[in-house]
Amino acid sequence: DELRGVGEVIYVEALDAYLIFLTVFANYEGESIQFKFFDSSESKVFDLNESILFKNNTLRGLVEKPQIFSIASTTAVHNLTLENQNIEVYPNPAGEMAFIQITLPENEALSVQVTDAFGRELWKSDIEGNIGVNKFEWKINADLPSGWYFITVKGKNGLRISKIEVLR
Repeated sequence: DELRGVGEVIYVEALDAYLIFLTVFANYEGESIQFKFFDSSESKVFDLNESILFKNNTLRGLVEKPQIFSIASTTAVHNLTLENQNIEVYPNPAGEMAFIQITLPENEALSVQVTDAFGRELWKSDIEGNIGVNKFEWKINADLPSGWYFITVKGKNGLRISKIEVLR
């Protein structure tokens, strides 16, 4: 693998979304470019589902209409670690409801948010988490279409994002 572009995650307040602006290079026109996401907090690299065919001097995506990428996954339950905080989201895929289970090493205020691929908030709950296992239910709106959504958990020890698939 070879690094051909780097971008920093930027929050765009007007869109209420996180975007990455990239300049990407290729060896030749028509080359297939695969993307990866590096989570520096855990030193992990994730493959992204999408790839593009390189075309010289082409602009892909705009701030108002970004090129969407999603993290590839091979597991049904996503386990994340947030500074010793174990997080599970299940079932995945989900239909009418999903559960977010968080194990905390100490009492902590948490903000749990569900967003779509554009960063639009669909559900939010501020929670006083207790030491040990905490389980929260997300009742999925009946009019929410099938697709991938993101669950963000913010606490004093940091932030993690997990994705969940909703199937109708």
